[in-house]
Amino acid sequence: MGDPASSAPPAPRRVLVDALNVAHWCGRRPELRLPLALLAALQGQGLAACLYFDASARHRFAGDTESYTALRQFGSLCVEVPAGRTADGVLLREARATAARIVSRDHFSDHRRRYRKLIDEPGRVLTGFVRDDALQLPELQLHMPLPASAAQALALLQWPPVCVTVPT
Repeated sequence: MGDPASSAPPAPRRVLVDALNVAHWCGRRPELRLPLALLAALQGQGLAACLYFDASARHRFAGDTESYTALRQFGSLCVEVPAGRTADGVLLREARATAARIVSRDHFSDHRRRYRKLIDEPGRVLTGFVRDDALQLPELQLHMPLPASAAQALALLQWPPVCVTVPT
């Protein structure tokens, strides 16, 4: 019998982002401002979104170290998969378990056998593009001008509340 979570309809309010894939939507060199801007836009639509990065991301965004480090402080917004594992596999497993949608232009060919039903289900894997320096996801009617830098995109995020313990 199939996995019940994989046959559940997509959770309309939860979106997982293949962040390195999105970071390449403007060309060969990944830009952190793209997944950060997408996260801010998804939050603006009232969606619970999370960026998934491979362990190599911290090296690929060397010019945006401060922004990437700040983002990584919030596990509810960002998952950096440990070395030796792929973000795609972790992201697909989480999407299946939670019935979340995915934003990526990846075809997930390395994972197709295990996640075929999820990957092929209409409305589960959403694609987008950048045109005229604006991020666009047609399936969500999302159109957002890109900030000039990762730091500017980071400033657009809605940060989760931080719990502070006060000594008594």
